[in-house]
Parts: sequence; structure tokens; C-alpha cells
Amino acid sequence: MERTHDWATSRRVRFVTPILICLAVVPIVAGCGKSSPTQEGYVMGTATACSQGTEYAYRMTPVRVTLGTGSSAVAHESGYGTITYRFGESPGSYRLSSDQGGTTLVRVAVHAGKTARIDMYANCPTPLQ
Repeated sequence: MERTHDWATSRRVRFVTPILICLAVVPIVAGCGKSSPTQEGYVMGTATACSQGTEYAYRMTPVRVTLGTGSSAVAHESGYGTITYRFGESPGSYRLSSDQGGTTLVRVAVHAGKTARIDMYANCPTPLQ
């Protein structure tokens, strides 16, 4: 029995096969390096300075708010006088602190897609008016 070669089928196979391979490989390669999106939560608020001097001295007093876990800082924001801070982090338990007198360490739970508002008001005399 003699076999005949079908050139039309052979050409189609040679043309279609690379296209099918590309269609199968491109989505896989395009997904490489992408990690699953982790939705973060936010901690935001206002922090005030502790100054017993003039209004100018109050506005010039540096304020630093730190968000951390355990004994390490994860993020911080700094400014002068009264600052507004906002941290976006992965869900978990954190500690929030200010370097100003009269403030206490606050434990905060960050939940995905949620915002926790915590104001850090220094407990000291207000600046002179």
C-alpha cells in the first residue's frame, strides 16, 4: 500500500501549529511575575505637637508618627505643628505611636479595604493665642 503526502494538510499544520502554541503560551507568560493582589487597609489621623511656647514655636515643633510591628517600624510620617498622616498596609496588627509628650501607644488592627481613624493629640498645654 502506497502512502501519498497531502501537501495542503502539511502546510496548514505548519502554519496553524505555531499560532496555537502562541495562543497557549502568551497568557502564561503574561501572567509571569504578577502576584495575587493583596488588598491593603489604612490607618489615618491627625497628630499634634506638644509645645508650651508661642504659636510660632508650636508650628515649628517637629512631629513624627510611626506605625510598626513588634519592635520594628513599618512606616512613618513627619511634619511640624499639626500633621495629617495616612498609612496603607497589609492586614494585620500594628502599633501606632507619636514622638510627642502626652500621647500613648495605640494598638490597631488593619483590615483589607477598611480605614481606621486614630488621632494622636499631645496632652499638653495649648499654644498661646
